Amino acid sequence: MLVVFVLPTICLSQESVAECDAMMLKLNKQISALKKQNPNVSYAEKENPSINVQKSMRKTFVNRVFMCPFHKGFAYAANGRCSGATDAYGRELPCKAQSKYLEWKRLVDSIPETERIDAEIESLQNQVKELKETRSNLSATPKSKPKNDSRSKIIINLKRSSVKKLLQDGIIENDKMKIVLVDD
Repeated sequence: MLVVFVLPTICLSQESVAECDAMMLKLNKQISALKKQNPNVSYAEKENPSINVQKSMRKTFVNRVFMCPFHKGFAYAANGRCSGATDAYGRELPCKAQSKYLEWKRLVDSIPETERIDAEIESLQNQVKELKETRSNLSATPKSKPKNDSRSKIIINLKRSSVKKLLQDGIIENDKMKIVLVDD
């Protein structure tokens, strides 16, 4: 004799759950693509006059003002020249730190792009969160059970000895289960 358990499952709108999963996958792909494009540059919290560009594993931090590494204590002017590189008459001279300044300037110019991408990533992550909540609500809300739908039933075949043991343990007493005893 076999026992067939027919467990009522929640009848989901399979299309909406599948749509949620597909949308979450699409958004996660967009997030990973944006993370690859992100330059990850921001201003340093504390100005460091000896280090203009500080790179870490995840982000690059730059000073708000470029300080000349050769002429200590002098900042670069708005025209991209070192204010410490002057001759005896006070005329500006070219400084050896020009290439370092150009690198710093390129990084500073990429900060708005980083902020834009970070905001876009955050909005996409919020959308993924909302989709996860919607999906969990879809799987938690029971709907009307369709008749003759094999996908809504779980059938477990057990031997009589197993059923006797289950009946003795009192496990079968559940409102959500229907137990059908069938002959071998």
